[in-house]
Order: sequence, then C-alpha cells, then structure tokens
Amino acid sequence: MCGKCHSDSKMNFKGSVHHTVFKGGGKNTPVCTDCHGVHTTISSKHSIQSEACLKCHLDEKMFPGTETGSAKFVEQYKTSIHASIKKGDMESAGCTDCHGDHMIDSPDDPTSSTKRARLIETCGKCHADVVAKFKKSKHGVELMKNNEKAPTCSDCHGEHNIKSALLSDGSSKLVMADKCLDCHKDGKIPHKNFKGEEELITGYKNSVHYQALIDGNETAPTCSDCHGAHEMELAENPDSKISKKNIANTCGQSECHGKQYTNFEGSIHEKGVTAGNPDAPTCNNCHGNHGIVSKDLENKLQKSRDLIQLCTNCHGSVEMIERNELPTKVSETYKESFHGLATRGGLKEAANCESCHGYHNVRPSSDSMSTIHKNNLPQTCGNCHPGATEILITSKIHLTDLKEDSPWVFWITRFYVILIFGLIGFMLLHNIQDYRKKKKSKTEADNEK
Repeated sequence: MCGKCHSDSKMNFKGSVHHTVFKGGGKNTPVCTDCHGVHTTISSKHSIQSEACLKCHLDEKMFPGTETGSAKFVEQYKTSIHASIKKGDMESAGCTDCHGDHMIDSPDDPTSSTKRARLIETCGKCHADVVAKFKKSKHGVELMKNNEKAPTCSDCHGEHNIKSALLSDGSSKLVMADKCLDCHKDGKIPHKNFKGEEELITGYKNSVHYQALIDGNETAPTCSDCHGAHEMELAENPDSKISKKNIANTCGQSECHGKQYTNFEGSIHEKGVTAGNPDAPTCNNCHGNHGIVSKDLENKLQKSRDLIQLCTNCHGSVEMIERNELPTKVSETYKESFHGLATRGGLKEAANCESCHGYHNVRPSSDSMSTIHKNNLPQTCGNCHPGATEILITSKIHLTDLKEDSPWVFWITRFYVILIFGLIGFMLLHNIQDYRKKKKSKTEADNEK
C-alpha cells in the first residue's frame, strides 16, 4: 500500500534484513507503520531513526545477551555523543545514518555499511574532513590494502558507545595510550632512547609523560598529541608530525614545551635540522622517543655522566666530525681536562657539556648569543667560579694542541713527566745497584767460609 507512492523505499525495503526476517515468519519484524506511524506520520529524524528503532532493539527478550547486536549492546548508544538530539543546528547521527534506512543490510553482508571494510565511508558521510586525513595516513593506507591489523574508526572510537573527545575526562588519554599499545606491543617498531639504546614503544609506560597522565595531568601528551589523531604518518614522510623537521614544533606546541622550543630556535642544532642535515639533533635525539625520563634524576653524578656520553655520541664520532667539519677531539680533551677528570673521579659539581654550552640554545662561540662567546664567558664561568679572573676566562678550554694552545701547561707537563720518570728511573737504578752490592757481599762471605 505504501509502495504505491513510495516505490523506491519499497524496493529498498525488500532487500533489507527486516524484510528477509519478515518473509521467514518473524512476527515482530517492523513494517512501514512501525517506524513512520499510521495516520499521524512521524517526520522527526530523531523519532523515526532512534526512538522507533530502539523500541524493538532495546527489548532484551527479542535481543538477549551482551554481545554485538544484543539489547545491552545497543543500549550504549543512548549515552553516546551521537544520541544527543542536536549539536548546534545539526541533528546528530541516528541509527539509519550508520545502518541505512529502508535497505538495512545484515551485519554479515559484505556490502553492509557497518562492515569493517566500509566503515570509513559510512563515518565519512558526516566526518568527511577527518576521513580524508585518515585515508592518507599509514593506518588508512594499510586498511585500504585490506590489512586486517590496520585499525578502522570503531577500533579507536567504539561502536554505539562513542564519546566526544572534547567532553571526555582526563583518563581518556590513558585509555587511548593503552589502546594504541595493544597493537604496538613489545617486539614491534623499536626506537632509541636518550642514551642511544634500542627501546620498544612500550617504554612509553615508563616515561615521564605517561606518569604525568597517571598523576592526573590532562595536558601531558599521549600518542595522538605527537603522532596526530587521524593523520598519523611515518617519520619518513616530510608532512608527518614526527618527521625530523617537525618534531621540535610538535614538542613545542602550546601547553607542552613552548619555552624550550623558543630556546631551540636559532641554535646551531636547529639550523642544521632546518637545512636538512641528517646528523643534526632534534628533541628525540637527546631525549629519546617514547621512554622519555625526567630531567630531575636523583643521582646527579649519573645524570652528568649520561649527558657527557650523549654529547660524545656525536662529537666523538670521527665520521660525523668529518662530514660536518666539526672541531676535533673535543670529547677527548674534555675527558682529560680538570672538569672531565673530576667527573670521572666522582665529583658531582664538576662542569659537564651543558654547564658551559647550554642545552637547547647551543650556539657556536662566534655567536654573540652563545654562552661561550667571549663577552658571555664571565657569566658562564662565574656560575661555578665566582670572581673568575680574566686569564682563566680567556684561556682555551679544549686543548687539542697543548704546545700551541697553552705553552705553559705543555712545558710544565713535560717537566713533570721528565721528573716522574727520572725519579722512578733513579730509584730503580739505585735498587738494582743496592741489590748487586748485597749479592756480591754475600758471595764473598760465603767464599771466606
């Protein structure tokens, strides 16, 4: 009867799961009037889609259990963001927006709009901009290649129980981190930590970021803050948020490390990264990727030694020094200096690389903003040596050629070497002569007997 006027809807309905069940003798299967009413035709989208559908699908006698398709499963929709009647001037998603209206397919049908392979098209009807980003991401590319391990919308957001990311509480960030780690478990995609050692992604749970989330800091970053939510790309992609050129900007975003990013801008390291130098370090080269630890280590001496090793990883590499025409032997000369020897000897207060060169704002000595520029050295050295004399400040620190860089130190060192070896040699000669004399005396005494 309805099909006389609504022929298209009639044809669609005949291909739906509702009509299939109806032909099989299902007494409770809905027909036109169950959804649209009889004489008072319902036109409200909310009433038609949600209330009419839920009238049946919330009936636990008709849909028992807790699995997908059960009444308890469908009930989750009522508290979802989609169930809100309006969002601004737009009605939010109802049942038929996702499942279809007259031609509702069986969830087992490969062409169903809620089938895993078609979810991004279904969600894209409302979230076209988000889906466009997702399709370009590594997740989206793998999903379109039919990779069963690639996530789709419902894997991250859920199905009927979808919440608004803006309205979720702080613990949702923890939930998101755990959800990502469920796929990226140990044994997959290793990265290097701040010491240069291989570390798995699950090292994030030991990081200062994850600990901050546990402590209730809602601004602490989770996976999507660094990698992006839908536009996740590999670091090799120049448009990725974690590509080398973009990492500093990602870490320096608002409410994160803006001050550090400001200091890093204009540094010798930042200039190298901007120029595309693969050897130039950015945030993760020094701090690590996922297992980032707090800078406030209890063991001050160990922190200093780790920092020296971190800088030595680059400035002690012969290949890297040659490629970038860097000063040679700076690591070796530091280790042989008073500061280096003091650190190796266990002095916690001894100066390390950071003490003189800074950390984020590292600049060459020719730069007037550098902490080791001649005009700034009194203040830099004065942090440890108040009232340091000008001769100390203007003396070269990394002595690569001792005779040329510091003749006094060279000749004093030579004098001490000669003195030490001369003294040891004299004592050795004296002992040998003494031994020979005593042995001769003993031999003569034995002969007399």
